[in-house]
Amino acid sequence: MKERIICYIQYAILVLVIFSSCVTARQTNYLQPPGRGIPAFADTVVFQEYRLRVGDRLFLRVISLDEDMNQLFNIGGAGMTAGNLSELFTYRVETDGTIYLPKIGKVPVVGLTMREARFLLIDQLKPHFRETTRLDVEVRRAHRYFTVIGEANAGRFPIDREKINIFQALAIAGDIGTFGNRSRVQILRETEHGAEILSFDIRSEDIIHSRYFYIQDNDVIYIQPMTRQIFGITNFATLFGTVMTTLSFGTMIFILFN
Repeated sequence: MKERIICYIQYAILVLVIFSSCVTARQTNYLQPPGRGIPAFADTVVFQEYRLRVGDRLFLRVISLDEDMNQLFNIGGAGMTAGNLSELFTYRVETDGTIYLPKIGKVPVVGLTMREARFLLIDQLKPHFRETTRLDVEVRRAHRYFTVIGEANAGRFPIDREKINIFQALAIAGDIGTFGNRSRVQILRETEHGAEILSFDIRSEDIIHSRYFYIQDNDVIYIQPMTRQIFGITNFATLFGTVMTTLSFGTMIFILFN
């Protein structure tokens, strides 16, 4: 009788362990309302236009009716895209905060937004074109990437638009794996004052109002694994099969020993 009670207790403990190892929708779903373990975030989302830094590379395309002058400045050609901008086809922001343009020389761009840089370049180029020539300049940043590591499709991925949010970044990377810990996503970010680590719960719908929503160039997104994934149970069918197999095996062992 004592052995039977002990056996039942062991069964109960095993079943509890199995249930505690289940991956539930609450652990994996995005955009859940705050409450019951889902945090709320303060309304701090502010998309700030990027300001150029030393080492950035710019792709420029001068647009005018003067084809000779266009070719002089458009070292990458009109067919270049964000995905194939090599160092040979870009202007580097040097340590003195300038880029060097033919016929113009050094143009200070560090600290400027892309819009400000565009207007500055138009002003610098105008004297070299005929007054009646309509002139415009396309300015894009090249070599922009973010990195994903951990319980996701790890890799280094290009950023092909001016702003990108955390959900878009994860979609590009193939989303978080089933056993990725969505309650503790971390971003390693480079800032002017050094590196910082941002930790947040991506399951909360409040994420869209927080400072964690938009990612930046060179961000490293780290997806930690869940601490409970002993049996890898993700649905009821797997749970039922695991429980029945465990009980059947335990019953067989109990019968053999008695």
